Amino acid sequence: MPKHQRQPCTRSAPHGPVHKHARAVYRLIHAAIAALCVSSCLGRSTFILGTLADSGDANTHNAGDPASPMPWGQWAATQNLPDCPAGSPELLVTTTTDELEGGTTLADPANAGSFLSLVEALTIAANRAGPDTILFDEAVFAPDSDASILFDGDPSLPNTSAVCIDARNRHVHLRFSETCGNRCMATFSGGSLLLGLEIDAHVGGDNKWFLNASQAAGCLLTADAFSAGAFMLMGTGSVVGPGNYFKSGPFNNNESGVVTDGLFCTAPVVRDNYFGYDPRTARAEGFGSIGTGVLVWVPMTITGNVFAGLTDPLWFGALSEAGDVVFSENWVGVDKAGNPTLPCGLKGPLSNQGRLIIGPNNVIAHNDLGVEIRSNAYPVRVTHNSIYANQTAGISYLTGWAGEGPTPPTLTAVTTTRVTGSCAEAGDVELFADDGNQGQTFLATTPCTVGVDFSLSVIPPSGRNLTATVTNAVGYTSRFSSPWAVP
Repeated sequence: MPKHQRQPCTRSAPHGPVHKHARAVYRLIHAAIAALCVSSCLGRSTFILGTLADSGDANTHNAGDPASPMPWGQWAATQNLPDCPAGSPELLVTTTTDELEGGTTLADPANAGSFLSLVEALTIAANRAGPDTILFDEAVFAPDSDASILFDGDPSLPNTSAVCIDARNRHVHLRFSETCGNRCMATFSGGSLLLGLEIDAHVGGDNKWFLNASQAAGCLLTADAFSAGAFMLMGTGSVVGPGNYFKSGPFNNNESGVVTDGLFCTAPVVRDNYFGYDPRTARAEGFGSIGTGVLVWVPMTITGNVFAGLTDPLWFGALSEAGDVVFSENWVGVDKAGNPTLPCGLKGPLSNQGRLIIGPNNVIAHNDLGVEIRSNAYPVRVTHNSIYANQTAGISYLTGWAGEGPTPPTLTAVTTTRVTGSCAEAGDVELFADDGNQGQTFLATTPCTVGVDFSLSVIPPSGRNLTATVTNAVGYTSRFSSPWAVP
C-alpha cells in the first residue's frame, strides 16, 4: 500500500513526543473468540418494549438539524469522556497504512521505520509493559479530513492491555476488508480505553473488537451483522459509553451494536449512548430493518441510552447466570427532550434465571406497544417510568405465552387529596397521571393487600386521567388499570 499522507514518527505529538525507550515484554492471552458468545439461542422473545410502528421516512419523524454533521472526532472532543492515564508514554500514529515493520515482537518505536502505523503502535503496546497512550498526527488525521485506515488482516491485529487510543479532535476512520475475518479481531483488556474512533464493523459478519474489563466512549460505530456486534464485552465491569453512536450499516439489515459474552462477562454496563439517533444533528436515522442495540447474555445494566428505530433495543439469549438485567433512565421512541424519534421494539429472554427490571425513569413513548411481556418464566418488573402515547397499549401480555399477568388494580374513589382502590393480588401499587390510559407521570406508590383497600395521599392533577399498576411478589407488573378521569 502506498505510504501516502505520512509524516516521520519522530514528529512531536500534540500532547508530547513519541517515547522510544524499550520496556519489558508484556504478553497477553487472547481471552475468547466470537463463536463462544454467539452459541445457539435457546429461545427467541418474551416481551417487547416499544414495538415497531409504521416508521416511514426517518427524516420525517423529527426536524433535526439539516446542516452537515460535525466531524465525528471533533464532536467527541466536546464530550465529557474519560482521560487517558496521566504520564503514560505516548505513541504518535503518522500514517494511514496498516504496515508492520519490525515484526510481531516489535516493542521499540525506533524499530518501526520512519513512520508509525496504528498496527505498529498496538504491537508495541502489546509487547511492553503498559500503560500506553496512542495519539494521531493532526497533519494526517485532521478533523475535517477523510483519513481512514483499512485493515486487511495481514498482519493480524495484536491483543493489548492498558492501552488508551485517543482519537478526539482527529478523524480516525477504521475500516475492515471483506477478507479480514478473525485476523482483524483484537482484545483490549486491563482497563484499556477507546476514545473518539469511527469504526465500520459491518464487513465479514464477525465481532471486531473485544473489550475485556475495558471501556469505549465517544466512538461512532457502523454495524451490519446480528450475531456480531461492533463491540463484544468480556471480563468484569466492561463499559460501553458514554457518547457512542451506533448507526446502521450499508446493508441495512440485522445490525447489533453491543454483544455480551455469556461465558466470560460479568456485570457489564452500557450507558449514555445513541442507537439509531445521531447526537450531532439530533436526528433519528434508525438502526436497520432488524436492528438490535444490545444482545444480552448476562445480568447487566443498560442506562441513559437513546433508542430510535430499532426492532429490539435489547435482545436476550438464555442468561448464563442468575441476576437482574436493569434497564433504567433510557429513552425509547423519543429523544432526551421528549420529542418523538422513531418507534422501537424490545424482545426478551426465554429463561428462568434472574429478572428484568424496566425502571426507574425510562421514557417509553410514541411506539406501537410500550412494554409487551411474553414469558411466564422470567419476571418483568416495570416500575417508576413514564409510559405514554403508545399506539396499542402501555403494558400488555401476549396471550398464549405469558397469560394475563397480575390483575390490574381498581381505582374506587378519588378526592382532591386522596386516591383509594383495591387489588385482586397483593403487591406494590404505582399510581400515574396520563392524558389517555397509560402512565406518563408517576405520582406515588404503596403496598396493597387483597381484601384491604389501599389509600394514597396525593393531589390528583385536574383534567388528566389516573391509572395504576401492581407488581406482585414474583416480580411481574400488571397492565395499566382502567383510567379514572379527574375533573
